[in-house]
Amino acid sequence: MGTLIFMNTHNTKEVNRIYASEASRELSWKENIYHIRQNRLEEKLEEKNIRGKDEIQLVLDRVYKEAENRKFSGLLSRGAFIGMAIPLWSGFLQAWFRIATTSQLLAVLFLRAMSITASICLLSAVFGSVVKEMLNLESARIKGVAEMIDEILLKELLQEQRDSSLNVVNSQHRE
Repeated sequence: MGTLIFMNTHNTKEVNRIYASEASRELSWKENIYHIRQNRLEEKLEEKNIRGKDEIQLVLDRVYKEAENRKFSGLLSRGAFIGMAIPLWSGFLQAWFRIATTSQLLAVLFLRAMSITASICLLSAVFGSVVKEMLNLESARIKGVAEMIDEILLKELLQEQRDSSLNVVNSQHRE
């Protein structure tokens, strides 16, 4: 256990050493990476000559649309699961009812079948959500980029608001 704690501390220091920028030493390494990615995104937008709030909003809308297009719907996997589960369940029940010779044995088999069914439903729900989450990783990544663009848009709007406030104040001082 001590080795794992030491390795985690060492790895955290190493990541901080590599990714920490001079201006943001007080931030955690994850925040540093986020700010580095956001700065690179801002540079890319500047490079592509996308500066105004309307242009950034257009890019943001396209990115959200792309994230929605890449989202996995899961209809195919549900249909495939049901298509395989129904014949298997039917064969399973037929085999068990052939075995049952008395009503007491039938009751025990029925309870076992229900417990197996409940277990399968629970496992399929957990497994299904994990698989769906894995299949939606790209959509989540694109939404993360969209959130960064949204923050850039917010900065742009705040900057425009500050500029307009300064212009009003400057014009009042001139009069």
